Amino acid sequence: MMDMYLERHPSRSRRRVAAPPVVLIHGLGGDRTTWKHVIDGITEFYDVVVVEVPGFGRSRPLPSNVTPTPRALAETVHGHLRANGVKRFHLVGHGLGGWIALEIGDIAPDGVVSVTGLCPAGFWPHPSGDRQRKAIRSARRWSALAPIVFTLPFMRNGLLVGTLGGPGGLPYSDGLEIVRAYGAADDYVRVNEAMLAEVYNVTRRLTPLAKRVPVFLVWAGDDRMVTPPKINPPEGVYQHVIPYAGHMPTFDEPERCVEVLLAAVDKGMMLTEAV
Repeated sequence: MMDMYLERHPSRSRRRVAAPPVVLIHGLGGDRTTWKHVIDGITEFYDVVVVEVPGFGRSRPLPSNVTPTPRALAETVHGHLRANGVKRFHLVGHGLGGWIALEIGDIAPDGVVSVTGLCPAGFWPHPSGDRQRKAIRSARRWSALAPIVFTLPFMRNGLLVGTLGGPGGLPYSDGLEIVRAYGAADDYVRVNEAMLAEVYNVTRRLTPLAKRVPVFLVWAGDDRMVTPPKINPPEGVYQHVIPYAGHMPTFDEPERCVEVLLAAVDKGMMLTEAV
């Protein structure tokens, strides 16, 4: 098993001590800090397992001879969860992590209680080329300057305008962590290219998945990076929009985000137990 980072956060509630844990999977260019403002809210009721996707944070990239597609990343994350004794769980993924969560739902339907995609990637109309090589080079340059530049609120909010959208200002420490994670991602370019070369098809992929596992798609009203699919979701897929949030609602609207994610997990539990 490859070297992949995983951390556990036990629930503070005895009411759901036997409930499956909630596994949190960050998005492209992210790491475990994606969830820093929502973990306490979720662990009020559920155990939480945070993983870092291969090639990001403390997790090593997939081998050079393996294309890091969402499916390949999902197989690795699922294998790592099983190797660490996490065999039945809820999945919550952000961005690319949402796509990975959907793939894990397909790989291991018996182990997955529910799948929640938070601003999930993959629902674009057709594959596209890598548009973000300049962005990652820029982020790596800004990482060195960020401790100084980000002391100015208008600078950190302006530089992250495509990522964040909430009405409040972004704290210094949050802006610094977002840019550093993005700039330090070992396998950003390969993963981004593999992700953009594919589409997560609603008819062929989402429809059969939703017949087996409850699926929740949570979108952000001010997200400039991903948008909901253009066709109506199939039966078994539940959608919600968090207004006034950008692509990272865990930073823009953390309290509302916790409410929505807990409601999805609770409903997933209820639907699964009713079968």
